[in-house]
Amino acid sequence: MKTPRRPPVDRAAALSGPSSDEWRVAHALLTLMHELPLPTGFPQRTELEDEMRTLEIDALRPTQGTHGRREVEKKADAYRAMSEHDLAQSIRDKPVPIVNGPASMCFATDHHHVAAALKLAGIGHVPVIVVADLSSLSESRFWVEMENNHWVHPFDAHGRRMAFRALPQHVWESQEDDFRDLAAAARDAGGYVKTDVPLAEFRWAAFFRRYLPAPTSESEYQALIPKAAALARTELALGLPGFEEASASAASQR
Repeated sequence: MKTPRRPPVDRAAALSGPSSDEWRVAHALLTLMHELPLPTGFPQRTELEDEMRTLEIDALRPTQGTHGRREVEKKADAYRAMSEHDLAQSIRDKPVPIVNGPASMCFATDHHHVAAALKLAGIGHVPVIVVADLSSLSESRFWVEMENNHWVHPFDAHGRRMAFRALPQHVWESQEDDFRDLAAAARDAGGYVKTDVPLAEFRWAAFFRRYLPAPTSESEYQALIPKAAALARTELALGLPGFEEASASAASQR
């Protein structure tokens, strides 16, 4: 029996790789990595270059069960409006922290919204920094370490805990959570201040989910924003990251 011939390989297509737009952004990004000063708190350049590399967004495994769709779309619109230089600088300033896990998988521990928005804007790669190598651990021990370090948030859009294996495969596949959007909107409206506390917005989302009704339309969601910002300034929110005690005291005296 004759072996069927393989179709001819389109070498130009095979070597083309990312789109021309992505190549221009990548080139600008690499230039910026060597020309611009590092953000405050980053290691020195020689150390950073050892730790930072680019990775396909498709290869990032999320460690969060939900995201805010509106926040992702808002960021994607902002990325599309940027010049190539500004876009490359913005990408460079927020490398995605990852943990090397079992089976050579790379787990993103933060900046899920950034990665999802860049994917939506047509960018295929992001700079990453390895914060831990847990690739030698068993799957069960790996997740124990991830949870102990607050690197995973296995909860669905209703605030219910989910199995680690039920987490989405890609950053853009996370469940849409109106309260995760609301947490960001309430912060932007002055309800609380942004902090570096891990998973802070998810804690605020859980807080708002407890005290506010779930919106069933965009108008209901918009109406919840000032209510959420006001609620964040009450003593009910005391202890949450970014809570401002002065604002709460002023609110209680009104």
